[in-house]
Amino acid sequence: MSASEEDHIQLEEKLPEWAEIQRKTFTRWCNQQLKPRDLHIQSLDTGLKDGVNLVNLVEILAKPTSRVRYNKKPKIKMQMVENIGIGLKMLTDDGIKLVNIGNNDIHGGNMKLILGLVWTLILHYQISLDFKDQDDEDRKETENQKDKGLLAKKQL
Repeated sequence: MSASEEDHIQLEEKLPEWAEIQRKTFTRWCNQQLKPRDLHIQSLDTGLKDGVNLVNLVEILAKPTSRVRYNKKPKIKMQMVENIGIGLKMLTDDGIKLVNIGNNDIHGGNMKLILGLVWTLILHYQISLDFKDQDDEDRKETENQKDKGLLAKKQL
């Protein structure tokens, strides 16, 4: 058994059941988002550690006007932490308020904070967009009804 498999087994033993369910679910969500770039996260605690997947995930979700420069193959901790910082800055630039999470939390694999970060991404980029789309559809329907009402009044 490799060291990463042992770490993964130890992680599963440490996490409460709710956190383990969230970890698996959020990992699947991240992988679904990263699929267009052929990237894959085995586990959230290690998959965001070098910042490369985080930057790619944020680029996919935020759709910035230009791609950012980051170290695509970080070798040392400083490069990894810098990549994470770039990803977090992209999020704050996109209007997401990050509370009590920093580069070292993600690099260190702080699972509760990583789960909170991913939940924030889901809320901001997935759920709020669904509500915005619904609001846009409702607004268009209301405008169509008003237009029909005005047309009916003109015909009278």
